Amino acid sequence: MRLSALLTRLSAVGLLLIDNTTGQCTGQGPGNCNLGFVGSVSFDIPPETGFRWTTAVIYNYECDTIGGPYDPPFQGLAMDSQLPYTVDLTYLPTNDASGNIGFAYGGYYFEGQFACSGDTGLRKCQHAFPC
Repeated sequence: MRLSALLTRLSAVGLLLIDNTTGQCTGQGPGNCNLGFVGSVSFDIPPETGFRWTTAVIYNYECDTIGGPYDPPFQGLAMDSQLPYTVDLTYLPTNDASGNIGFAYGGYYFEGQFACSGDTGLRKCQHAFPC
């Protein structure tokens, strides 16, 4: 392995160990919650296709954790929280850092592009929903 590739991987691990949730929630005001994800390249599969979602958290409108963290999240997971209904992950592809994710809560359903930042070294995505 080239030194630059090794350093890139080590820096990604260091970032994950230091902070993997800051910046994954932006408050949207009363009546709204936020579903946040963190992901990174996994070292057990090739880097070009090795992206994995590592954590999912449900936040209230003030960005306080009310559900999770779920490590790792997966498609089909029913996430419990302080909310009256589960948040159900309906679409969560592996090896895909695009931020296209689907979930349902109560009568709300969303599948599409989450708001994301970062790269495959440390990717953070979020989507607000009525709660």
